Amino acid sequence: MIRKILLLTKSSKRKNNGEFGNCVTGIDEETMEFIRLVSDKNGDSLSDDEMQFNPLDIIQCKIDGPYPIGSQVENHIVDVSTIEKIDCRDIEYIKKLYEGNKFQRKSFFGDMNDCVVDIKSLEYSISVIMVKNLAIYRDNNSKYKADFTIGNDKANNISMTDPDYYRSAKNATKSKPIRVDNAIIIASLPSNPTYYKFIAKIFVI
Repeated sequence: MIRKILLLTKSSKRKNNGEFGNCVTGIDEETMEFIRLVSDKNGDSLSDDEMQFNPLDIIQCKIDGPYPIGSQVENHIVDVSTIEKIDCRDIEYIKKLYEGNKFQRKSFFGDMNDCVVDIKSLEYSISVIMVKNLAIYRDNNSKYKADFTIGNDKANNISMTDPDYYRSAKNATKSKPIRVDNAIIIASLPSNPTYYKFIAKIFVI
């Protein structure tokens, strides 16, 4: 099936062979369905050669699926030979979609914890949420993390895989983080335990 997809993430994720890859997600421009583009039925990520486009690009491509793996019900195999860029959007467009309640899921997977305990009750793995007081840093294990608030609730030590911050936050610490007042984040879940939540993309608004 040929679909037009607004790309939301191109975040870092190892391929099954250990090489660097990309977790690529987006929404169907017509149905607003969340879609995760993968290279095979096992949900393997896409290489840079397979996915040469970026968040906010609109691509047209042939996809097959879904091929769900656990909560990752959005997985679709993409025929990389059919991908073409047909348009692009800006962050203001993402904000309008959010404020217009166009996104089908606006939640940090139900609570502010850093992982999902009862994965059987959760039937999705991609969500969008507006946050405040975002702080991006590296922890004591050199892992990229983020803290943020939603209303009066706070999330701490959430994994962050948006490569746009790998350079700017390289030397950031929890006491001296990169700070963002307001953002829309794309949150995601892995396909296997432990189901730690992570921030795949940050749109500063």
